[in-house]
This record gives sequence, structure tokens and C-alpha cells, in this order.
Amino acid sequence: MKDIEIKIQGQVKYSDWLRVVLRNFLISLVGILLISIAFSWYFAIYDPSQCPICVGFLIFSSSLAIWTVILSLLTVFTLHVFKRQHVFESLNGLITSEEIQITQASLNQTINWKRYVKFKKFSKVLLLYDSPYSFHIFPKHIFEGEEDWRKFVDLVKIQINAKKKDTL
Repeated sequence: MKDIEIKIQGQVKYSDWLRVVLRNFLISLVGILLISIAFSWYFAIYDPSQCPICVGFLIFSSSLAIWTVILSLLTVFTLHVFKRQHVFESLNGLITSEEIQITQASLNQTINWKRYVKFKKFSKVLLLYDSPYSFHIFPKHIFEGEEDWRKFVDLVKIQINAKKKDTL
């Protein structure tokens, strides 16, 4: 693989992090609500005498889903944001085909690509997972331009897919 060097500079914003987390929680919330509506509809159509129970179930499950999402967000926000303030410090870094180097005021990291197990790409953010639930966030705005962002995304795909092939 040819040598690639991509410079990064900037700061991960709360909005970058929140956009990713909220998306996952909203998908869960919509799923729970759809199941609740389908369940209530089924009983309303096939056993109309159960309609009062169905309405009560729908109200209960909807409020339970909303409170679950709110409490989960607060928990995740507390664990990841307040305990890991370094995530939101200004950073400088260099991404190569061998490793990712990140320099911040309170932390210097050199991370080998072998550490990462998967990735998720969104329009403005890429997540590199080092475990099923732990990730490093790379927002598009910390790259110098669109070309560097595309090179980074391509490099991630190559590195993660190569690792998957090695483990098979």
C-alpha cells in the first residue's frame, strides 16, 4: 500500500457526538413505537372489546420508550462526555497507512490500525470502533478538505476490510 499522510486539525464538537448518539437512540425509539402501534392495532381490529386496554398499552409503552431513551441519553452523555473531556479538546494529528497519531493538550495517542474492528460512516462523521460499543469519532470538518476526507474514508475501508480478511 502506498504511503498516505492525512493531516487533521480542529476539535470534535458536542454536536458531532450528539448527532451520532441521537440517531441511534431515535432509531430505537421509532422501532419500539412501531411495535407498540402494531400490537395495539392488531387487538383493536381482531378483538374490539380490548380497545381500552390497547390504548392504555400504547400510552404506557410510548411513555416507557421515551423515558428509556431520555435516561439512556443522560447516562451515555454522563459517561462519555463529562468523564472524557479530552475528546472535545483541540487536536492535531496525522493519519497514515500504518497508524493514527493524535496530539491534544492532555493526551497524546498513537493508534495502530489493528486496534479497530469496524467502522460506521455517516455524511459528516466517521466512527472507528475498537470494541462493539467504544469508538473514536472523526468529524469531516477536522480534515483539510473534501479530498482528504475521501482519502481517509478509503483508507479506513481498506484497513478494516484487510483485518477482516486476516481473521477469517
